[in-house]
Amino acid sequence: MLSRSFLLPMLWLALAALPGCSRRPQPAETEAAAANPVLLPRPQIVQYTGTGFTLSARTRLLLTAPATDTAAAEAGRQLAAWLHRRGIGGELQFSADTASAGVHLILQPGPVPDSLREQYQLRVTPRGIWLRASTGAGLFWGTQTLRQLLPAALELAGPAVGPLLVPGVHIQDWPAFGWRGLLLDVSRHFLPPAQLRRYLDLLALHKLNRLHLHLTDDQGWRLESRTWPRLTSVGAWRRGADGQPDGGFYSQAELRELVAYARLRHIELVPEVDMPGHVQAALAAYPELSCRGRPLAVATDWGVHEDVLCVGNPRTAGFAADVLGEVMDLFPGQLVHVGGDETPVARWRACPKCQALMRRENLRSERELQGYFLRQVSAVLARRRRRGIVWDEALALHPPAGTVVQAWHGLGPVAAAVRAGYSVVASPSSFTYFDQNTTILDLAKVYRFDPRPAGLTAAERGRVLGSEAAIWTERITPAQLDQAMFPRLLALAEVLWTGPPAARAYPEFLARTRQYYPRLAALGVQYGFETRPLAVSTEPIATGLRATLTAGGPGIGLRYTMDGTTPSPTSAPYMVPLMVETPTRLRVLALRGGQPLTELPAVQLQPHAALGAAVALATPFHPIYSAGGAGALTDGRLGSLDYRDGAWQGFERTDLDLTLDLGRRQRLDSVRVAFLQDWNSWIFLPRVVQFGFSSDGQTYTSGSEATTPEPISAEGPLRRSYGAAGPAGAVRYVRIRARNVGVCPPGHPGAGGAAFLMADEVVVEGHR
Repeated sequence: MLSRSFLLPMLWLALAALPGCSRRPQPAETEAAAANPVLLPRPQIVQYTGTGFTLSARTRLLLTAPATDTAAAEAGRQLAAWLHRRGIGGELQFSADTASAGVHLILQPGPVPDSLREQYQLRVTPRGIWLRASTGAGLFWGTQTLRQLLPAALELAGPAVGPLLVPGVHIQDWPAFGWRGLLLDVSRHFLPPAQLRRYLDLLALHKLNRLHLHLTDDQGWRLESRTWPRLTSVGAWRRGADGQPDGGFYSQAELRELVAYARLRHIELVPEVDMPGHVQAALAAYPELSCRGRPLAVATDWGVHEDVLCVGNPRTAGFAADVLGEVMDLFPGQLVHVGGDETPVARWRACPKCQALMRRENLRSERELQGYFLRQVSAVLARRRRRGIVWDEALALHPPAGTVVQAWHGLGPVAAAVRAGYSVVASPSSFTYFDQNTTILDLAKVYRFDPRPAGLTAAERGRVLGSEAAIWTERITPAQLDQAMFPRLLALAEVLWTGPPAARAYPEFLARTRQYYPRLAALGVQYGFETRPLAVSTEPIATGLRATLTAGGPGIGLRYTMDGTTPSPTSAPYMVPLMVETPTRLRVLALRGGQPLTELPAVQLQPHAALGAAVALATPFHPIYSAGGAGALTDGRLGSLDYRDGAWQGFERTDLDLTLDLGRRQRLDSVRVAFLQDWNSWIFLPRVVQFGFSSDGQTYTSGSEATTPEPISAEGPLRRSYGAAGPAGAVRYVRIRARNVGVCPPGHPGAGGAAFLMADEVVVEGHR
């Protein structure tokens, strides 16, 4: 046991300099840890020491801290209450005694760098448990580690059966990043306060310290305003699919309670009020704040909407000031997220008021008008000594000094922002947007994430505050949140707490995660998949194709139907590969522990004469939308209306130019290929598709040329097949060229940005 004179801050400064304090676990350590409780995120230094300490109903729980330190007292009270509900220990006692047997929480305040304010040390010996920290936050995080050292079954909150042995261990721990968070979009789908409290508890257990609430958008306004009451009486409700009102909002009293609940868990609630775009719900309540002043409904569709706040209207500045004033009254944190992303300018361009303001202020473009609005909003915050957070599109508007940039368009904007002197929350969508299914963003990819791009100076690296996962709820219902969040949130928690990739190893993390699943289950978490929910691999056979199914995680059973009917727990169990001889709609139900988990997206299988044929591409596919690689276009799997289903191969800005080698000359009846259009996802049908045929791969005869009848503005999603009749003679090679529109067209929210072309399968009818 360490003496009372132990100087914690000095230890941590020394530890930070040790070369072994952040390193990849060695095989022997991995084997030792496997026999011990699973800790997620993994602490910086863990040394298991053998015999531990036995907890019982008679165990004393002692707090040594200044009487004025309420954070330390609260950490102790929460631990005592958690243990007491499980029949362990008694009431928390304040004591200067740090030597007797028991559980000791010891606060040792002193000057420490900001990067080490959340540090703690935990030692378990046969005589007791000693948790030391220099702040209340450090003590609290240490109690969460202690909780994970106890059996997962205790999460069920029932009394323990007999004494509990806590393994002997010495842990020295601190976070790599100060900003470790989760964004929940409560605008598209409202979450009641009780559900938010549940997620706050789960964040705290895994040492995440920010909950970013996306409170307003086109589809709903969730923040009670007493100065603009129609924001919730009108703006909080949209017409649901059943014709009934759908929505809800948080009263100011509920928000204050949530802020207090989060503060006790050392989590800051970060409010987001998106402006000047993403405001159709507000404009439905107050149409006079729009450029056209026409009645609007709260949006019922997703995507980017044209109507924005009228910056040229003098009332708009007052509206923003009033709303942000109420936000600052409710949320005491230094930062308020004001959005600034995806703001169409067409309404401003046609608005006399906005154009007059631009002339008065000598603004040269509508984007400069948005910058003017951002400066107004930032001034409102500054008067209360607050600062704004903006999405990375606003970086081009030169936000005021002190603004924090949240980068979602990749790591490039992270580097650009820190080099411009801004602090950054790195949330690149390719690593942190958990509304993407695990076909696109799997557990391994999240774990590979490093919030700090390569090539930064030490000062620039220091301006990367951390990261947060984002769950946008356009296509995620409240019932699906757990599956979207876990286990991927465990990976991000470890990235942000444990540190750089060199200090982490995915196989070791995956093994710990699988050992951790019983704790998640005891907590009632309906965790989802580690990788593609359903991997379907195919191979050609004489009568069609053979399909092998693989579930996206351990312990998942599959039940299926092949006639298009809904699968149930009594449907055929998947045991051996399936033989498919005719076009088949495969539907699969995933089960865990014999209980339904979710129905997986249906798979359309199409046997044809070119199954498994080699495809050569003149231009490469996009790495995120590979659909499985080179053989994706001849694997017998057709795409659905969801570009994320893993069957669509994507080409960004470039054309599709492929050559299909059938392996031998044969007569063909027809060739066809399908493409997808999804306006809101920047995916467009090709302008023209050309077919050619060859027997030698050198000289091609022209087949038909197909054009797209739908207008480029068709929102979709829609799937269109393009085809050609086979030539008169036998051929071996088929060439298909599909012209990408290249860039998003005028009138599109991403006008001028790279457009995607997506193809699913080249279907050849002929003689196999």
